[in-house]
Amino acid sequence: TQYLTKPVWEEPKQEVKPVNNSNEVVYTVVANDTLISIAKRYNTTVDSLVKLNNIANSNLIIVGQKIKIKESTSVQRKYTVKPGDTVSAICSLFYKRSTKTEWDKIKNANNLNSSYLIKTGQTLIIP
Repeated sequence: TQYLTKPVWEEPKQEVKPVNNSNEVVYTVVANDTLISIAKRYNTTVDSLVKLNNIANSNLIIVGQKIKIKESTSVQRKYTVKPGDTVSAICSLFYKRSTKTEWDKIKNANNLNSSYLIKTGQTLIIP
């Protein structure tokens, strides 16, 4: 019997590119994204995204659309663990790569043990 396994080190599904070494990034919309979910992920507001990107209808964004985001540096990013989440998967939402370096950032910010054990419903600080 053969089993297929998912590689531990995988590239993020979302494309996030820094803009001019500032706290502004360009995010590429993926399936099931909303401006609310993007705003929460980057500690900003829907209103800010709408203004920065000249979006006419805040209820309509399209897969593949590039969204400029000015991240708030004054508010800590947080993420609530969902069933099936892993530190690796969470890293891929917030960082360009999901590597042990990023895993350790989350581990250290949340006092996780060396096995990176997280629980559904747990709120993690994302440094």
